[in-house]
Amino acid sequence: MVLAALPGEYTTVLGRQLAEVLKAATNSGQRPLMVTLANEYISYHTTKDEHDLQHYEGGSMLFGPKAIGKIEKTLTDLGKNLRSFNTRKTIVKLEYETGGKKSFGLGEYHALLHMDRLKDTYTSLSNVLMDEKTGMPVPNNPFFAWVDEDFVWTQDYTKSVTPSVKLEIKSNGEWRPYTIKGVPENDRGLNFVTTLTGAFQWKSRWITTWMAPEGVDDQAILRFKVKSKRPTPFISKEFKLAEIRKKWGLVDFKR
Repeated sequence: MVLAALPGEYTTVLGRQLAEVLKAATNSGQRPLMVTLANEYISYHTTKDEHDLQHYEGGSMLFGPKAIGKIEKTLTDLGKNLRSFNTRKTIVKLEYETGGKKSFGLGEYHALLHMDRLKDTYTSLSNVLMDEKTGMPVPNNPFFAWVDEDFVWTQDYTKSVTPSVKLEIKSNGEWRPYTIKGVPENDRGLNFVTTLTGAFQWKSRWITTWMAPEGVDDQAILRFKVKSKRPTPFISKEFKLAEIRKKWGLVDFKR
């Protein structure tokens, strides 16, 4: 197995591109494993196309798109000369100390200041809730908040402790799952950010934000539907995207 240590953070597309470069250089027939954030940190790296879009990662490249050529050349040189390096013949036992342990949890929320905290939470997410073209924060994405029952963390990774969120659309007086190009619009995709923001007296507080993709019908009648631990789901008020954006995105709050 060939491991390549890359300094900084790399996009998926660039990582695959660099892996193919190194694979060709080593002539091993096996795809190498790229290990990022290794040895040094020189910020983000993207392909030239991603850089030119100037989204967050592309706009954060310290050395610009020409840095990729330098990294590709370095990997190529190392790959071609890989067999000339002396390899370790004996097994070395390595130990890693994680440091002291510290317990942490959710902060308590103040019931009387609940709406103010919701606004603060949404504002804190503005750096990831961005317009896909301009890269600028979108402060009026539709969001829905609710206070749920408390939950217990589980060691079973197959069981989720988080609520599931989906959108429904009203058609001919009936509600049905909202789909975009045949794909259900729910939190299994990329357009939702659901956050646990606090806990208090065996209750938990959540907020989910829908980053509506470009081209959706902003006059469609929609609603959030959240399935959690409690028997009945949380259902928001109905809304239209065009109208809710004029109200800074807050669709509803349920207890």
